[in-house]
Order: sequence, then C-alpha cells, then structure tokens
Amino acid sequence: MSVKHRGPGKPPKFKNAAALQVAVDKYFASRTPNEPITISGFAYELGFEDRHSIYDYQNHGEYSLVMKRAVARIERHYEELTQRNNPAGAIFWLKNHRWSDRQELEHSGSVDTGLRRIEVVMVDGKVPEENQ
Repeated sequence: MSVKHRGPGKPPKFKNAAALQVAVDKYFASRTPNEPITISGFAYELGFEDRHSIYDYQNHGEYSLVMKRAVARIERHYEELTQRNNPAGAIFWLKNHRWSDRQELEHSGSVDTGLRRIEVVMVDGKVPEENQ
C-alpha cells in the first residue's frame, strides 16, 4: 500500500513502508563496527532535512513500525555502550531521548508515624489539672 499525499506539507519521501525498510537496511549494513550509529546520521543518510523527520515518521501510518524499529536499534546500540568502560556519552544520549536514571516510587496506604493528636481544653484561659 502506498501513501497518497494529501493537504499541506511535503509528500512522503518514500513510496511505502517497504521502500523505507530497504533504505533503513542499507543504512545499517553500511556501518562499520567502529563507526557510530546516530539519529542525525541516520536521518541524513535517508535524505531527511533533520532528525525531527525521523520522529515524524514514527507517527506516520504505515511508516511507523519501520521507523520505530530503526530507532529502537539505534537505542540498543547506545544501551550496549553503557556496558563498556566509559558510558558517559551513551548515558547523555539516552537521557536526551526520554530515558531516565531516577527511580520513581509510588506509595499507597497510610503511614503510621506513631504521633497522636492531643487536644487540650482550656477553661477560663487555664488548663485544668487533669489535662496537664
């Protein structure tokens, strides 16, 4: 199935998801083991103006699955780098792509602090002896 261009904006760069998959496979096959895999480089090699087009294609009908899998493959590359000696660059990349290194804990129920509420009743401005 090919996508027909409707409305404003540029027409899709690829006729269909199969054509996009061929371009994605070509990009990954062209990388050498020591050559970094980047979103910007990926976007450039596919002929996009910038990396934002990659994210647009992730939400674009038939192209969505192909592009999400390609981005997941790039993320996997950076996750693997975090297992090596100096992960600072990979950690930076992951944090800038909606990953987080903080824990979020949710608590439900009540917490017993052991504190009790004490009410003191004053009579004529004085505390009665039984309340002291």
